[in-house]
This record gives sequence, structure tokens and C-alpha cells, in this order.
Amino acid sequence: MRTILDGTRTALAESELPVKYWADAIRTMVYTQNLLPNPRQPKTIPAKLWTERRQDVSHLRPFGCTSYAHVLLDLNQSKLNPRLVKTALLGYFGRDGYKLLEKNTGAIFKSRDVIFKEEITHLAKPADSYYIFL
Repeated sequence: MRTILDGTRTALAESELPVKYWADAIRTMVYTQNLLPNPRQPKTIPAKLWTERRQDVSHLRPFGCTSYAHVLLDLNQSKLNPRLVKTALLGYFGRDGYKLLEKNTGAIFKSRDVIFKEEITHLAKPADSYYIFL
């Protein structure tokens, strides 16, 4: 329980998402912990023990990372409307899709067609905002 709460606290702080998304952070933390080796059995992972199949982890992304989801054409009424929506990753729907939070409106939805920007750090600030004291 302590590992899950520590991981959840870290994920929320790193992603800079509000604390009201704590349930999604816990769900994501438990999901990823089940895909990591267990200290008692370092050669296997819990999900492999339960399903007796090798698990694929290529779909995993950092919690709260910036992403862009494609907007469906039937929802897009004009040719000039944007085709992508800026979102943050809240969780997973198995290997089917991602649970995303639209940053502008606060809407939560599921999407499979997502572009992730993992190289953008959440806490990075421009160089001119740092003060150097000599």
C-alpha cells in the first residue's frame, strides 16, 4: 500500500495535475506495478503469473504526459477546426486505448489514436526564470 501511495503522490506531483485525479493516478499506478517484476520473484511479473502469457509493455506512457488525440471527422463540423486536441494521459483501457483529459475543457474521453510527447518534461522552466547567485 505504501508503494502505491508513494507512486501516486509522485505521479500527481510530476504531472502537475490536480489532486482530484487521485483515483486515476492510483489505478494507473496499480496497473503499471502489475507489469513490473516483484521483489519476491524477480524473474517473473504478476500479470504473467495470472495470465500465463508474456506481457507487452510497449503501450505504457508516463502518467500525465502531454499528448495529442485525433478528433473524429464527424465531430469536426468545419474544415478549419483543429484535427488534434491537447490532452494529458490519465490511464489505460487495457491495451485498447488511453484515458485522456482534455486540458482546455476538462473533458475525459477514450482514444486509440494518440501522439505522445514524452520528451517534454512537466516541471521544466525556461532558462531565464532561474536565478544564479554567485
